[in-house]
This record gives sequence, C-alpha cells and structure tokens, in this order.
Amino acid sequence: MSDPTQKLLLKEAAKRKIAIGIIIKNVLYLLSYKKHREYLCRQFFSQTNSVGYFCSKNKYITKLLLKENGLRAPYGRIFKKNQFSKAQIFASKIGYPLVMKPSTGLKGYCVFSNTKNPKELKENWHNIFNHYHELLMEEQINGTEYRLLATPNKFLAAVKKVFANKDSLEESYCDTTTTIHPFWQKLSTKIIRTIPGLSYGGIDLIAEDISQKPTDDSYAILEVNASPDISIHNFPKSNIAKEIIDLVFPETKN
Repeated sequence: MSDPTQKLLLKEAAKRKIAIGIIIKNVLYLLSYKKHREYLCRQFFSQTNSVGYFCSKNKYITKLLLKENGLRAPYGRIFKKNQFSKAQIFASKIGYPLVMKPSTGLKGYCVFSNTKNPKELKENWHNIFNHYHELLMEEQINGTEYRLLATPNKFLAAVKKVFANKDSLEESYCDTTTTIHPFWQKLSTKIIRTIPGLSYGGIDLIAEDISQKPTDDSYAILEVNASPDISIHNFPKSNIAKEIIDLVFPETKN
C-alpha cells in the first residue's frame, strides 16, 4: 500500500505532466520530465543521498552534527545491550525523568519519555533491546513538541504535536499551526543544512511557543527525519507536495 506522502507527491507530479514509471508499485517510481529523471522510493527522492539518510536516521549522529553547528539538542549518550550498569550511572547523573529511545527508530516506535525511576529504566531497556541493537538515553526537556518541515533554503510548514499517551510517542497526532515566528523559520533551514545530503526533512523540537521568538535557549531539537509524513501538513491552505516537486523539478513550476 502506498503511503500518504508518496501518493501526494505522485499526484502533484502527474499534475505537472511529469511522466511516472512504475518500477515496483507503491515502492519505487521513475519520474521523468524531458531529460530530467528522478527516482522516488517511498518518501525519498534521489536528491537525498545515502549520507543524508544515514546521518538523519541515527539520532545520535544528528545530535552531534547539531551541536557542532551551535544548535541545542538534549544531552544524551548511546548504549549497547551489555552496558546496562553504565546506563544506570548515566541516568543517575542526568536525573529522572529521562527519555529512552532506539538510536535508529522511526515513527516514535519504542520511544519512552518520562522514564521516572530505575525500575522503569530497566523495563524500557528490555523493551527497546527486544527490537533494536542500540539505545539513546537523554535528558528530558519539557515543553510543547512541534514538527517543522523545511528544505535547506525554505521553511515549509509547522504543526503542534499532541500525544494520546504521555509515556510513549508511539501514538500521536498533529494539529495545524497557523503562525510561526521568523526566528523558527530561519532556524528550520539551518537545521536541514547541518545534515549533509538532505534535500528536505521534518524537524522535531521542543519549545514554549513557536509563534513567539524565544527569550533564551529554552528549546531543544530532538531529531531530524529524512522521510517526513507531509500529509500532516497538507491542510487546505497549504500544498507541501507542490513545494517539494518545485524543489525536485524546478523547471515545472507554474
């Protein structure tokens, strides 16, 4: 089954008279306009290279790149399955509650925020390592979580995240956000530029209110997603698929 993002991108491409060749239905397509060819694999265009994909998929690498570029990310550390004792010491150092998640997870699966004590740490540790080989533990930063969508040069959209389950990010949905301060628009493009080889991406961050400029460093960038679900941004006054096709096939702009 084709995902919502891919459907929106293919629909917009067809509207531009871009030829769509099916390589593997609902997975891989070849888009052609005159001599310009681009592959679309699920949510990825070929403009996002393997370096961009790898760096954004690994949350710890993303964290290092952000900090190297002067951007604020929660303090955290990577652990292997045989490092539980070290993880306990680290948890005591940063203090509870804290966040535990796989370093390469997607869609909020096996992400445990608000881990409140050593007992919950042990439970969440086993839950994560039942599915993944590496875990990221980091300080918990309170505030409102937002998803920003941007290219290296253009802010596209923002939504506020609302969680059905406060202890896990696995069940979540997004409300539309109509206003965003220019500070955050500029920040979003800078964040995308810190990830080499990323054509566009979704940015998860914690902030008090993105309609206002922050008065201090009271925000943190949680992660950058190379395959964001653009359907959550595609509400009536916005056409994100158009913006992305503009980026990939600029010669087809109206």
